[in-house]
Amino acid sequence: GTDWLQPSTNIADWTSKNFAWKEGDPPEQKVIVTGDKLLREFDFLVVVRPGYEVERTVQDPTGLRKFGPRLEWLQMPEGLTFIEGNLSSTELRKRVGRTSCFREVGAVALHIVEGLVPGAVLSYIQRQRLYVE
Repeated sequence: GTDWLQPSTNIADWTSKNFAWKEGDPPEQKVIVTGDKLLREFDFLVVVRPGYEVERTVQDPTGLRKFGPRLEWLQMPEGLTFIEGNLSSTELRKRVGRTSCFREVGAVALHIVEGLVPGAVLSYIQRQRLYVE
């Protein structure tokens, strides 16, 4: 969303957990910069988020070129309307990364993002321990 396309954010600097890192390796190698690779290898569809405008210019009528070569605005097929929600990947990462987000309901432990993402996605996040320090 356009919330990631702000002057204070540079997608090329995004980092990821280095799954090859092991105890004894230099701590600074625990994460690696992967944003530049994402921008080179993948196409991104950008959704307008309220309150986050992207400046368009004559030289860059989409306003997206300065963020990467493979970004474009999401265009809904004719006859369909985009249904806006107030859920972002940032909020999901924040919730998943908090250990206090588990609550007990009877004998079943429910995660605070359950129902916000498909069950298979939640299972993958938990198995891979994504967003957890």
